[in-house]
Amino acid sequence: MLTSIVIAEDHQLTADGIQGMLDRELGARVAARCTRGGEVIPSLREHTPDILTLDLNLPGISGLDLLTQIQSVSPNTRTIVYSGHEEDAYVVRAFHLGARGYVLKGDAPSELIAAVKAAIHGERYLSPSLPERLLEMADEEEESATTDRFDLLTKREIEVMNLVVEGLTSAEIGDELFISKRTVDKHRQNLMAKLDVSRTADLIHLVNQRTVQPSDLPGEA
Repeated sequence: MLTSIVIAEDHQLTADGIQGMLDRELGARVAARCTRGGEVIPSLREHTPDILTLDLNLPGISGLDLLTQIQSVSPNTRTIVYSGHEEDAYVVRAFHLGARGYVLKGDAPSELIAAVKAAIHGERYLSPSLPERLLEMADEEEESATTDRFDLLTKREIEVMNLVVEGLTSAEIGDELFISKRTVDKHRQNLMAKLDVSRTADLIHLVNQRTVQPSDLPGEA
């Protein structure tokens, strides 16, 4: 039987490239394509694919948030993260949540094929552009999941989070940071997805549990 694959990617040209390559190199059957985070879980329930290629920056629900659900919804599906994020925290978190491969969008196309082949055979695959130690870090049981999540926040998301904790509305935060309310709402959505909280009250509680203040946390550029 041909390998069945679901592609979760919001850029059509990228998704077209993935589908064409998988068909050409592996003869794989693409069961579905998802362009929004909210489409992924229903698609997995419907198709139970062998492989899911997952972009971490899907609109609506982040790829990392989806990874927390995939194993319970479709336990036999092996997830390959196909992302532009090469930061250590993203890679470690993805493997910690059950990803079987992590390939960078800047890698040669053959790397995605190699990752799919490895996953089919029950192996993990890490982009050769990334250090092997990241797999070891993901395996460390003492690693704090909460710390990982905070490490994923960008500098702008940390700024927004600080102001949310101070009680400012999105409009007030926009005025403070000279950005639109819509942009603030997007940052809030992203940071809450990364921290795995759904309510502002939960976000504030989580931040208050930290021994390090959010303003001291390192964020990516």
